Order: sequence, then structure tokens, then C-alpha cells
Amino acid sequence: MRGSLSWLVADAAWSPGAVGPAPSERCGSATRWTACARAAVSLPLREAGPAPRSVQRLSRPGDTGRSLPLVAARRIALGPSAASPLFQCYQPVVRLDSIAGNWQRLDGGAMFGNCPRTLWARWCAPDAENRIRLACRGLLVREDSGRTVLLETGVGSFFEPKLRARYGVEPGHHVLLTSLQALGVAPERVDVIVLSHLHFDHAGGLLTAWQDGEAPRLAFENANYVVSEAAYQRALAPHPRDRASFIAELPALLEQTGRLELTRGPRSQTLGDRYRLTYSDGHTPGMLLTTVDADEGPITFMADLVPGVPWAHVPITMGYDRFPERLIEEKAAVLAEIHRAGGRLFFTHDPEVAVGRLSLDDRGRYLVTDAQPELRA
Repeated sequence: MRGSLSWLVADAAWSPGAVGPAPSERCGSATRWTACARAAVSLPLREAGPAPRSVQRLSRPGDTGRSLPLVAARRIALGPSAASPLFQCYQPVVRLDSIAGNWQRLDGGAMFGNCPRTLWARWCAPDAENRIRLACRGLLVREDSGRTVLLETGVGSFFEPKLRARYGVEPGHHVLLTSLQALGVAPERVDVIVLSHLHFDHAGGLLTAWQDGEAPRLAFENANYVVSEAAYQRALAPHPRDRASFIAELPALLEQTGRLELTRGPRSQTLGDRYRLTYSDGHTPGMLLTTVDADEGPITFMADLVPGVPWAHVPITMGYDRFPERLIEEKAAVLAEIHRAGGRLFFTHDPEVAVGRLSLDDRGRYLVTDAQPELRA
């Protein structure tokens, strides 16, 4: 589908629910789910307070000129209060593909917080500078409608050479664009890009490769962009502790497109009903976890809540996390729901595993099973 999007205005009082239906609760055939009503067990939630009703208009090249107002729903965040039901199940997408981006190397101690080096070095071998190699992969969704949705863009190659060396970004070219082209997807044919947050290793791939003397510009000229309002506001006014994690020019570039949606609730008007949004504040305010319904069950882009397999162990956090204890609580709730639903986890930073499922060991700890180095579904 090119030139237009199907819009759905969300109810401002809508409450988010389960990460996905349990396999036994799916309806319809193996390749199509029909709409049905069911009482789903939802995540424990707290309401983060009412939001002002604001209007934002989205348009894109080729549209008929009509832009639709987006009703600002209340932002919902994870917390300890009672659960709310969700009564939906959805049609699956046609194809999911993991998309390789540039690699980066970050300090292993920073990536594992208060976990001792003697433990984390068994999981991720450090180099001579104590850095570990991290993937920056995205998830490409190609819908039966023909629409193309990209969850995240990785670090890209926007850094000038000095910073590229500091963060161990390799190789020098924009790998994500090459990976998309290999699947027959040109950057101008990407319809929607969803960003969990705007740290450079998740959003840097939005930009073209660094060129001496040239200002940064967006690599995806026709895309609509989806990011949470809280994450966007953090990028506009970062704390001194995380200012270096943001790209100063990026918020203005996104806003200038006129195709930026800032989300507050469990649905995006741009994405529609087959995508569900959950919010986490432990790593950075308003980090977006996107769940996509697919033929093999729901798959959740875990972003920096669980950046890779070792972090599926609930107590493991990063030194970059804003509130580690809150992140642990959020992680426990999200993983419990994914496990209950028989869902899959998509990892953006794990160097070897793109997707996996959860099981419990005899001590009640989560293990990642059915681990796959890439996703082609």
C-alpha cells in the first residue's frame, strides 16, 4: 500500500492488556486470525495520570491531502496496580525479518551494571579495552496490505570518525540500508519506522552516513515515525547523565517531516490494531516495547529492557539504566506475560541471537530457548 494509510482513532480511555494471546486462545486459521472477544490477562499497570487532549496531524507524500487528527490517549506505564482486560485478537502479518545493522562495542561493565566481571565475561567476552561486541538489529514487518514497517534502525554510520572509533562502530558504511536492499526494500519504500527511544544506538540509523562538511539528514524520506511522547521529550531535554546518548539534531529533523506520531497509550494510530505498545521507564523515560501479532504467535521487540539473552535473567541490569530497580520490576512483569502467552522475544543487541522463547528452570529463572540467529518468518 503506497500513498495512504488506514487510520484508527484510539479511545482515550483504552487500557493496555496482555502481550499476546496464548497459543490455545488464537482463533482463525494458521494464516489468518479473525476478530474475536476474549478476556485477556493483562500486565500489572499503573496509570501515569491524565494527558491533555492534543491534536497532531500526519501526512505523507502521495496522500490525498486529508490529514486526520490524532486523539491523545492517556499514557499507561507499568506499575503495581490492578490489571485491566483487553478484548481483541488480530490478523497476522505476512513476513517478519531481522535486519542486520552496524555493530558497536560498549564497555562491558557499563552494559552489565553491578554484575561482576567474572560472571558477565562468561557470557560476552570483552576485548582488550573491556568492551563487548553488540549487534544493532532491526525488525522488518511486511504486512499483507503491502505496507512495510521497520522497528528501529540501530546505530547506523552517522558518527564522525573519532566517535565511531570511541564506540567501536563497524563497518564504516550504513549496514542497515544494505540489509534492507538485500531483501528488496529501498529506504524510500519504508512506510513506518518505530523507535523504542532516541538513544543513538537505536535511532542513529535514521540518518545517512557521515560526510565531512555535510549536515545530518534522514535516510528514509517517505516514512512515518512513531516514538513515545516521553522518549521524545527526554531527547529534547536530556539529563546531564544521558545527554551523550542522544543526537541533538534528530528531534527537529523528525518533527520537520510532518509525519511524526508521539504515542501515550497502547495503540498507535499510524500502526493500527495488530501492534500493541507497552511502556517502560527504568532504562529511559517512555521506552516503547512493540508487540506484533504473527502466525507463530506474538513477538515483542525488547529494546533495552532485555537487550540480549544474558539480560533475560531478571536481576541483570545495565549501568546505563536510569532506575535499575524499576526496570527489574518492569522486566519481571513483561517476561511473565510473554511466557504466559507463549510469545517470542526479539533482541536488538545480542551478538548471536535475534529471537527466542522463554522457559523456566527448576529455580524459577527464565531461560531463552529456541534461540535463532536471525528471523525469516
